Amino acid sequence: MDRDQIVGLMKAYFEKEQPPERLVQFATTPAAELLEDSVDVMSFVIYLDDELHTEIRLDQIGPRLTAMTFVELADELCRMLGEKR
Repeated sequence: MDRDQIVGLMKAYFEKEQPPERLVQFATTPAAELLEDSVDVMSFVIYLDDELHTEIRLDQIGPRLTAMTFVELADELCRMLGEKR
């Protein structure tokens, strides 16, 4: 799966709960703007686990996740998925 597909999956997660105007520049939005607390982060990671059919280890990415934009997170996930394949 490439970066654009992963960004699309992530955006689909937020389209259910966020108004469209908050998602206009989704790829370059800092994850912390939409993931406001640890419960939000956990729900999002579980969603990605299911959609990507893999386990995202929070000890590898967790502390950095909210400091990244969604495109940076997608790049990191592509790297992690590449290492597992």
